[in-house]
Amino acid sequence: MACFKYNRKSFLFFVIAAIIFTIGFCLSVISIATCSFVTSDGENEGGEFVGFGLFWFEAPTNVFGNQCFFFDWDSPLGNVPYWTGRKINAARICACLASFFAFWLMCVMWMGMCCGCLHGKVMRTLLAISSFFLMALFGGIFAIYGSFSCRGGCSFNKGSWCALFTMICWFISGMILCCTPSSHNDGDDGKASAAASPVAGAAAPAQGEQSVAVETFTNEDGTVVTKTTTTNPDGSKQIEEVTETPLVQAVVDEKV
Repeated sequence: MACFKYNRKSFLFFVIAAIIFTIGFCLSVISIATCSFVTSDGENEGGEFVGFGLFWFEAPTNVFGNQCFFFDWDSPLGNVPYWTGRKINAARICACLASFFAFWLMCVMWMGMCCGCLHGKVMRTLLAISSFFLMALFGGIFAIYGSFSCRGGCSFNKGSWCALFTMICWFISGMILCCTPSSHNDGDDGKASAAASPVAGAAAPAQGEQSVAVETFTNEDGTVVTKTTTTNPDGSKQIEEVTETPLVQAVVDEKV
C-alpha cells in the first residue's frame, strides 16, 4: 500500500492532523527550552531574575539584557528549591516525557501515511487516544505555578502560551483522527459486486441430459449462500440451498 491508495478526502484529513500535531510538538519544545515560561510577580532572592522556565532563569533587561542563566550566584540558597522542588520537578518530568513520546507519534503519523498504515479505523483510534493522552500528560507542565519559586505569584509568559497551544493542537489533531472517514472501501465493494453478480457453476444443459448448476451468493453480513439446481432429463428440477458462515466454517475445518 502507498500514499495513492488513500482517497483524496481521507488523505487531506491525515495531512491536516499530522501538520497540527507537528506544530504542537514544536511548541512543546519551545515551552520546555525557554527561560520565559513564567513571569515572577513577587520578590525573589537577590532580584536577579524576572522569570524562569523549567531549566533556567530569565535575567532582567537592565542587568543582563534578558539573557538566560542556570544559576543565581547572588543567592545560592535560592536555587535549592528551584532544582529540588517536587512540583517543578513533576512539571519537568511530565513535559519532557510528553514531548519525547510526541516525537515518535509524529514520526508514526507521517510515515504511516506513506506506507498505508493509517487507513484502518483501529489504528486511527489508537493515534487519537495517544494524542489525547499526551495532551493530558503535557498539562502537568503547569504544576510549575504551584512550585516554591512561584510563592510570590507568577503569570503567563511566552512559554506558558506555547504550552497551552501545544495542548490545543494535540486535542484538535486527535479529534481530526477520530473524524477521518474510511479511506479503503475495497472490501465493501467486493462484497457488493459478489452479491450483485452470482457465479454460475455450469452451462445450459443439452436436451435429454441431467445437469447441475451451482450459483454462489455473498451477502453483506459475510454469509455465503450456495444454490444447487439439478435439472433431470424429464425437465423436473431439484433446488438445494446451503448457507455457510465463514467464521463457523473455519472453526469446523480446524476441528477436522
